[in-house]
Amino acid sequence: MSALFLRMFPRRIRPFVANCLPFCHQLRRELKDAKEIITPVVEERRAAKQDAIRQGKEPERYVDAMQWMEECAKGRPYDPTLAQISLALASIHTTSDMLSQVLFDLAGRGEVIAALRTEVITVLQDDGWTKSTFNNLKLMDSVIKESQRLKPHSLAAMRRFAHEDVKLSDGTILPKGTISVLINEAMWDPTVYPDPETFDAYRFLKLRETPGFETAAQAASPSPWHMGFGLGKHACPGRFFAVGLLKIILCHVLLEYDLKMADGWSPTVRKYGFIWQADPVAQVSVRRRKEEIHLL
Repeated sequence: MSALFLRMFPRRIRPFVANCLPFCHQLRRELKDAKEIITPVVEERRAAKQDAIRQGKEPERYVDAMQWMEECAKGRPYDPTLAQISLALASIHTTSDMLSQVLFDLAGRGEVIAALRTEVITVLQDDGWTKSTFNNLKLMDSVIKESQRLKPHSLAAMRRFAHEDVKLSDGTILPKGTISVLINEAMWDPTVYPDPETFDAYRFLKLRETPGFETAAQAASPSPWHMGFGLGKHACPGRFFAVGLLKIILCHVLLEYDLKMADGWSPTVRKYGFIWQADPVAQVSVRRRKEEIHLL
């Protein structure tokens, strides 16, 4: 939000404006807190690594993002705190936003919720919590992809800046300095999706039954007509994790709670430039229910 607001001002005066904005002050405080947490951990690991090397031992390898960043840096200087925050910004915010929108789309659609519960119970009773569980939650997969189709995180699927002249396959030349933006318009194209403005929980479930679309219709599979996770080699690398995480959360929410939009609430998508945000203030009424099976 701070960055989006600052972009409204000329570049030269942004540092002065930032000093006057309350959320920029809050951001600095939070970065300071994060640095106090992350820096000691990184320094401790680096010291332990050097000690192990001196003793001729294999350094302990951690399975987490901080280890991955250290390996990617290959000894080059970088700010571990900013790297960790950047990764969190790219993952936590987008996934939580997507979950909010899915819940908004399900609230009030009792027949879809009932069908999802039946699917969850059937799959978990047969498979338990395994990798195949995620693959077999096909209706839930369709719901997630349909929700993302109607409300992607960004209007722009891909944004690129040409650092040098680029020649496309059809001979078109993009001069150096060209800014190109690929809009997600195909996701609302009636020639691609019948009745594109309507939420159809079964849209992609039916599509994946069509020969040739078994994979492309899955939530984590990007395509030219659904670029919610980008496209090609620059597609979101965390999309499989995000979809799996959403399915785990939805299994718990749907079996353990009834939900509907709170009286008088109709969620409105917030639009900030290219960014589309699920309504951050919309309210959902939740009531505890007796789950048919225990999930843990």
